[in-house]
Amino acid sequence: MIHRSVLSPAIRAALAVSFTFAAMISAKASTPGELYVTNFNAGRIDRYDTVDGLVGGARSVGFISGLSIPTGIVVSGGQIFVESYTLGTISVYDAATGHLINANLITGLDHPWGLAVSGGELFVTNVGNGSTGTGFVGAYTTSGTTVNANLITGLTAPRGIAVGGSISGNTNALFVATSYDSQGHQHVGEYTTAGGTVNASFITAMQNPYGVAVSGNNLFVSNVGNSTIYEYDATSGANLSLDFTHGGAASPEAIAVDNLGLNLYVANTAGNPNGFVDDFSLTSGTLVASPGMGSMDAPTGIFYVPEPSSVAALFVGMAMLTTRRRRAGGC
Repeated sequence: MIHRSVLSPAIRAALAVSFTFAAMISAKASTPGELYVTNFNAGRIDRYDTVDGLVGGARSVGFISGLSIPTGIVVSGGQIFVESYTLGTISVYDAATGHLINANLITGLDHPWGLAVSGGELFVTNVGNGSTGTGFVGAYTTSGTTVNANLITGLTAPRGIAVGGSISGNTNALFVATSYDSQGHQHVGEYTTAGGTVNASFITAMQNPYGVAVSGNNLFVSNVGNSTIYEYDATSGANLSLDFTHGGAASPEAIAVDNLGLNLYVANTAGNPNGFVDDFSLTSGTLVASPGMGSMDAPTGIFYVPEPSSVAALFVGMAMLTTRRRRAGGC
């Protein structure tokens, strides 16, 4: 064992920094992340900075451009997957640079709208022609292999989709929102990621639902029909709130939550081409910020992805440096 008195000033400084960062990490140091938003009419993807889930401002408007009616978007494994409503495709881009990797990773889709990712699988809602029973959900790997192009069928204009909660054991629930049609098919269905039906009418009495997001045991649904965000228990379907944002949602479509359970992001298409994203507190439903206010054109897809904390990386580096020096000194 080496006593502090025989450590060099440089090593003592390294230890001090290491302990400082260790304390910061144990106190849940700031966690940065990125928020990606598709602009349906403008054919582009915008990217925003967040710290602890709070949006600090635009990092890159038009991070990816020249797209054909982009809808759903997810980020996984350092790659961005984005749907084209008109082309019926899913393209993949580098999440760090925005460079195109494969414009036709998945093809043959029928007006894709919602996109969710779980592990190495992508789940895609296909609106079809919008009439009763023509919509469906397909499943694919992130490498583009078809798992089941008709995983769930017979849906009416399915829009939002989310994976989360738990049905039993380690089985994840797949929630799908079917939006308004002339027959009044408006509900959220619950399925397994293997395509099994748990409850096709898990939640009813919707008002043109478009977006779905899960945070812990809470399920959030955006309703374009009455400009509200509904909140439910993701396990039982019990209603928790029919106006979570206290009237603050404008024309809400896609929604997303951060991994910290702090923020709910709502893409609003109202006032196009001056759409915007609202940032609401997940604990109180109050408005925190409106990033990109007035600069979006029909924001339709939204996805939050956390980034590794630079603080944690620096602490690990300092710890390794200290260990190497101690070994060199003959611990």
